[in-house]
Amino acid sequence: GSETAVNLFIEKVRTCPPKRAAILKVSEEILDTKEKYPDFSIIESEKTKGEIFISPDIAICEECKKEMYDPKDRRYLHPFINCTCCGPRLTILDALPYDRERTSMKEFPMCPDCASEYEDPATRRYDAQPVCCNDCGPEVYLTGREERGRAAIIATRKMIHDGGIVAIKGIGGFHLCCDATNEEAVQRLRTLKNRPAKPFAVMARDVEAVKQECLVNEVQEEILDGHQKPILLLEKRKKSADSTGLCKSVAPGNPKVGIMLPYAPVQMLLFQYDDGIQMPDCLVMTSGNDSGAPICRD
Repeated sequence: GSETAVNLFIEKVRTCPPKRAAILKVSEEILDTKEKYPDFSIIESEKTKGEIFISPDIAICEECKKEMYDPKDRRYLHPFINCTCCGPRLTILDALPYDRERTSMKEFPMCPDCASEYEDPATRRYDAQPVCCNDCGPEVYLTGREERGRAAIIATRKMIHDGGIVAIKGIGGFHLCCDATNEEAVQRLRTLKNRPAKPFAVMARDVEAVKQECLVNEVQEEILDGHQKPILLLEKRKKSADSTGLCKSVAPGNPKVGIMLPYAPVQMLLFQYDDGIQMPDCLVMTSGNDSGAPICRD
């Protein structure tokens, strides 16, 4: 291309990358070629040798959250909503390079609407390999039961609300989940998991729910609500004996609790759904693995 166009392109790559891009280095090479390119296009990847970096799974972004709770949006309450800035990456990968046909999404052909978003560089879902909607893509279901889709989410929410324990598949492995404010449910989970005292991790509805239970400073809030959604060890608030909130068995005798925010859309739907069930603000989310065993994924 012309020197002006090429320099502008390099500058844009350096200064305006996609939200979640991390530029490790930029190499430039002048090509001695007669061929002139009228525009820039992204073509299918070839298999290459050398260092290949794979994006980790990324927590749901603010734009996808907004769409998921917008009744007018075609992805309203969609448990697998994602875009170029968020969603599963490494976990769905079967082989390199990272293209849809080499991920677990190859089993789910895109509907025409998703395909047009995937192929259009002007959209937020351009080249987003896990892209799907309520008309295509995976579906939520309960193992060994009839409920699928909406019915499965409502049944799961009701079970947690009624003091039951459920195993929920996140982006990778499973969490064992129950109401973190229900002493009886948490004690039962301790018995079943054979974990008498070690603290359980907690997932809170939002930052405000975390602040109800823990002391949170600005830096901690930023980390807690960032795109990685890590578990943060926070100091519990001192509460009166009759106040509600996290029950004692979540982290017995411990002044701190490990707490995180929902990072997968299906986890957000556990807290907020249009079925009228009043859910607690905090859920126990503890690993579904036997201690020391590899990640349980099926």
